Amino acid sequence: MEKEKPGVFFPDFAICDPNPFSADKAENLGISADVVSYLTNYLFFSPGMSKMLANNTEVQNKYLEVLDQHGNDTQALMHKLSKNCEEIIEFCQFGISPGEKNPKECCKRFDNGTFVTNYKCFSTLGKIKTEDMKIYYGGSLESVLLGLKTSRMINYFNPELSPWEAFSLTGIGFAAVYEV
Repeated sequence: MEKEKPGVFFPDFAICDPNPFSADKAENLGISADVVSYLTNYLFFSPGMSKMLANNTEVQNKYLEVLDQHGNDTQALMHKLSKNCEEIIEFCQFGISPGEKNPKECCKRFDNGTFVTNYKCFSTLGKIKTEDMKIYYGGSLESVLLGLKTSRMINYFNPELSPWEAFSLTGIGFAAVYEV
């Protein structure tokens, strides 16, 4: 029996997109920019917006129609209207393995995405605890290299329906994650 090498696994992490919505996906689903703008309030919660949105019954009714057409599930609708992992990751290199240029292969190490306040995050939780992702004592330091795409749809959202974060947040967030 081979003795296990001492070391620690590379920590799980998440990459988070503060502007995950896709105008192309909305257009392909026949969903207006106003409805997507309304929906941004579920990601970027702003107490002042809720009162304004409650007074905008026309857009609220359109949103409820769209929601009904998509199974009355806000999270599922947000996933349909937002970028997936392959639309964010261009390439990756985990540990000492050769770099992977296929986003689909890179994304096998991430979950399908979770919405948290202000972000859609893709986590490696439980997907990188492999020997090629171990940091060995007295040995080499393993690393992760990611090529990421970002975008910001500043001219898409309706400023009367979206909070300021929908227009201003851009880039990619990075966070260590752990199982609770």
